Amino acid sequence: MAIYTRKGDKGRTTIKSRVYKKNRALIKAIGQVDELNSFIGLAYSHVVNIKIKKELVWVMQKLAKLNVELVDIAAKPKSESKIRISLSDVKKLESIIDYYEKRAPKITNFLVYTGTKQANFINVVRAVSRRTERYLVDIGLSFETFAFVNRLSDYFFVVWRFLNRKARFKEVKVDYTVK
Repeated sequence: MAIYTRKGDKGRTTIKSRVYKKNRALIKAIGQVDELNSFIGLAYSHVVNIKIKKELVWVMQKLAKLNVELVDIAAKPKSESKIRISLSDVKKLESIIDYYEKRAPKITNFLVYTGTKQANFINVVRAVSRRTERYLVDIGLSFETFAFVNRLSDYFFVVWRFLNRKARFKEVKVDYTVK
């Protein structure tokens, strides 16, 4: 059986027997979560810290569950989505964020996104996660799922700072006097 079906050649896709235009917000959201997961996988390949690699896999697993939740919404648009990401997942992510935040100096300025290669791959993921959040805001996700997605950019930001600090890379503050 071929990987291609030719069914999407006219800008439509089928999810659980329902046909959607590919430019529909829900379909774009599914694609955006997939893109975020791909970027996390790319960052994973550059990160050497084992603890962070394990966290990235955990996040990718949760995002895979999020895409299942989105498919459920597509299959039954009028029904409530099943909670696949729990409040305990949100709390776990918050405790991970707290761990890294305690290991970084207090932020007093906006920062220029410089740093090491592995840190900057994480920072790209941070930006993609923020875009993903914007795609998901009106989809009808459970509170827990949206809260988890909302925390992701914070997680990637503190990991970016942590990796740079670990490499003794000095943070560059935004200089508002530069002409």
